[in-house]
Amino acid sequence: MTENKFFRKSSATGHGCVVPQSEQVQKTTQPWLVALLSLPIFLLAASALAQAQAKGTITGRVVSDEGAGIPGITVRLTPTGATRLGQARSTSSDDEGNFRFNDLPAQVYSIEVSGGRAYVPAPKSAAERAEPRRVRIGESVTLTMIRGGVITGRVTNPAGEGLIAMPLAAIMVRDADGNQVGAQLLNRQAASDDRGVYRFFGLTPGTYVVLANYGNPYWDSQASLYDNEAPTYYPSSTRDAAVEIQVVSGGEANGIDIRYRGERGHAVSGKLVGAKESVNVDLLHVTTQTVIATKYVFGRGGEMGYEFFGVTDGDYELVARESGNEAAAASSPRKVTVRGADVAGLELRLLPLGSIAGRVVIETAQGVCEKPPLTMLEEILVMARPEVKPRAETDPVTRPDSSESAVNSKGEFELRKLTTARHRLALNLPNEHLYVKSLLLPATKPATDLARGGIQLKQGEKLSGAAITLVEGAASLRGKVIASKEGARLPSRLRVHLIPAETTAADDLLRYAEKIAASDGAFAFTNLAPGKYLLLTRAVPDNEPADRPPSPVAWDNAERLKLRSEAEAAKTEIELKSCQRVKDFVLRF
Repeated sequence: MTENKFFRKSSATGHGCVVPQSEQVQKTTQPWLVALLSLPIFLLAASALAQAQAKGTITGRVVSDEGAGIPGITVRLTPTGATRLGQARSTSSDDEGNFRFNDLPAQVYSIEVSGGRAYVPAPKSAAERAEPRRVRIGESVTLTMIRGGVITGRVTNPAGEGLIAMPLAAIMVRDADGNQVGAQLLNRQAASDDRGVYRFFGLTPGTYVVLANYGNPYWDSQASLYDNEAPTYYPSSTRDAAVEIQVVSGGEANGIDIRYRGERGHAVSGKLVGAKESVNVDLLHVTTQTVIATKYVFGRGGEMGYEFFGVTDGDYELVARESGNEAAAASSPRKVTVRGADVAGLELRLLPLGSIAGRVVIETAQGVCEKPPLTMLEEILVMARPEVKPRAETDPVTRPDSSESAVNSKGEFELRKLTTARHRLALNLPNEHLYVKSLLLPATKPATDLARGGIQLKQGEKLSGAAITLVEGAASLRGKVIASKEGARLPSRLRVHLIPAETTAADDLLRYAEKIAASDGAFAFTNLAPGKYLLLTRAVPDNEPADRPPSPVAWDNAERLKLRSEAEAAKTEIELKSCQRVKDFVLRF
């Protein structure tokens, strides 16, 4: 990787000025030098130089689960915070599965693969879904793909005659481990041939429902032979009674025949108010928490209409979001019940979304860690996570979305498109040597501790001035959960909690952490502040979606007290010193 300079706040200088990491600044009594180093124009020029130098590569290889390289796979690299498809870069794997991206700015990127036809990305663990992997310049990654599964069958009318050009969809409802997945769009579309035969291939392992007459959820102008008719789910039912189909890697589920009911559905329609951009309108099935269809409504401003056809009786939820590059509004979820008739006049009012802006600084702690790696501010990712409690029956299916922002060369970030909710800030850091020292809102008097109380955003509020301070000297802890009794089986999913042992840190939420253990019980905590910690393991409830975990327990004051009490009773404790790397800790459950 190209060597880069970056500029950060130094605790060693005693002046809080910004100095080059690569230079040794000697103590001096010359006031002109101190003044020079604190000049904003100097900082901006130096920062611009560092940014210009911050270029590098990301390389990798696409392989099968047997380790063989797979050629011709499209690899896409997207910078965090990208608002346009044109900001992504794509390349293809060569004959040995290798790929390379050159001349990349220092940034946090997401990476994905496609075009594998029979191959699909290997399923992610619950831990990986909760914390998506990021890549940065200088890294080399291995992307594993596996053989996809197949669902095939025939769709017929009640007389047994094959239906031609029937649009079908396969929707994943559970992952390969049997965990419920959250509300989502369809995974795959297909159409029946002249015999009524259909075939989905390249499916990610998991559990699916298959429906006939899905139609096209996006383009109202695309006509279908089966317009206005309600979808039929395998084998011949509504969504509530649909039979689920198990899909495994390289396997084929045959004979998934659907007897199409041909029943006329109902229309759900209304108007959109307050939109300045084109809008996505989701129709969600409340019972199964599945997105039934999405309508893309063109327009700019004024009142726009939307309409869903072929909706069966049931309970649903509607929610609208602006979809353009400058999207900044969304509606609250609205419940709708369909019972034997069309439902019209449902107004969805889009209201402004909020934002949180601030700055990240890094304090050096010289001599604490031996040769810590250089860290560029642009490699840091800031995230806003809304507080989400376990869903009650009366709660909306739609939950507040998280937001993320890359940090620029000046340390600045802006989290956009935030709904009215209490948000918590979190960071994705480029190495294990840094931890979060403080998270404040200095403008208030006294300064507000954002780590403890979060940020309650009002409708459309634009909050600025959040200050995040990072410090070198972080510790890490890796280990494995094992059964207390020999031969006993662990629960399918475990959550490992890390709790500060010092009573003085009982309310320091920066010291709390939790992770979903891997299938073999392995867990890892990084970027930890030095200190004493208690460890506790709890089983994850079976009904908790793997891709939408609830808010961390420590965010709730009452639950945090219970957590500490339970951890103190378990008496599993460890002390972590600055820069310490514990790799083989054993935690009993």
